[in-house]
Amino acid sequence: MNLNIQKPQLTDGKEIWKLIKRTGNLDLNSEYCYFMLSDLFKDYCAIVTSPDQTDILGYVSCIPRQDDSQTLFVWQVCTDPRIQKRGMAKKLINFVIEQQSEKVEFIEATISDDNQGSIALFTSLAKSYGAEMKKENYIEASDFNDSHESEYIYKIGKLNY
Repeated sequence: MNLNIQKPQLTDGKEIWKLIKRTGNLDLNSEYCYFMLSDLFKDYCAIVTSPDQTDILGYVSCIPRQDDSQTLFVWQVCTDPRIQKRGMAKKLINFVIEQQSEKVEFIEATISDDNQGSIALFTSLAKSYGAEMKKENYIEASDFNDSHESEYIYKIGKLNY
């Protein structure tokens, strides 16, 4: 399957929402949120599309740190089961990093201990950039209103590329 990685467009919000809902492994935000990310933050997001451009099979949203423009916070990364185990999540993040006009030196993400797939992804990113990875407490489970695991912030950097 010949897949394409590209920046999203406003109209992709609906299909991104469907992807996140279908995979069921991320917190599902409102459709409106994905429309806004696809428009206002498109330079920090990427999608994987099928060859005929009808399906969105992967998505990543990142946000630049307000207090440090050289740090990119990876908010959500998701791939459809049909394209998992192909390194697509890593390729999506790399695409966003490579698209930046200012060099990204650090990556951050929050991950709960039960999300072994994300831990493996970010460990692999750190290794491929020859960077150190640190894990720190971020949000305790007791701080959430509903049932949610504690979140830890993973900090990767300084990236070497």
